[in-house]
Amino acid sequence: MKGKNKMKRYGFTLAEVMITLAVIGVVSALTVPNLVGNASKKGQVALLRKAHVELEEAIQTEMAERDLKNLKNMINTDEKVNSFLIKYYKVTTNCGLTTSSGSSCLGSSIYNINGDAVSIPTGLTCITNAAGITVCMGKSSNDGYGEILVDVNGKKDPNIVGRDVFGLSYQPNGDVVDGINLSVKNQLEELYEQREAGEITEDQYIQERDEITAQGENAETCINGVNLYGCFGTIVNSDWEMTY
Repeated sequence: MKGKNKMKRYGFTLAEVMITLAVIGVVSALTVPNLVGNASKKGQVALLRKAHVELEEAIQTEMAERDLKNLKNMINTDEKVNSFLIKYYKVTTNCGLTTSSGSSCLGSSIYNINGDAVSIPTGLTCITNAAGITVCMGKSSNDGYGEILVDVNGKKDPNIVGRDVFGLSYQPNGDVVDGINLSVKNQLEELYEQREAGEITEDQYIQERDEITAQGENAETCINGVNLYGCFGTIVNSDWEMTY
């Protein structure tokens, strides 16, 4: 009717609603996976840090109880390693030694971040504790070095080195650091023998030891390597952040 103002429309048309929902969907698709991924990384790092602290405290406590300066004779047999793990962990599953087929405490296959298969060291004693963390430890070498494998969620996926699986090693003084490959291990053993023979000072030994063990602590080794090394050191050097 003329002379009457038409009633104003309020709200959105169907087309406007559909466009808004489409924009929200695109933004969510771009941001939610990153948020979930970051949360997952933080959770894995928290479990790794917990495992590291427990390992180092257990080793150093045992050394203090025995008044040892070097742990080379403390866990130098498979039996001693097994007893050590049982003493310091609430073991829910004892899987014995790793073989070429892996371990029943670990996933059936383990890969690096690029999807390449990773070899698991044989001869490590594996347990899963009450928190669901798998710890595999090798007996010490003549000078007190040994390998450690940690899977922060046991057999569960993703079973990827640098995500939930990490290679560590223990030092003669009880420190737990990044894993060491055979070449690095041989260098460390030679360096240790030089110190024991008085050919180098303690300060020289510490400096050269730290330089040698730092060789594998980088993201490239972690991502592209077909062993367990590099990821733990990269995380520690990044102030306990999974930056890769």
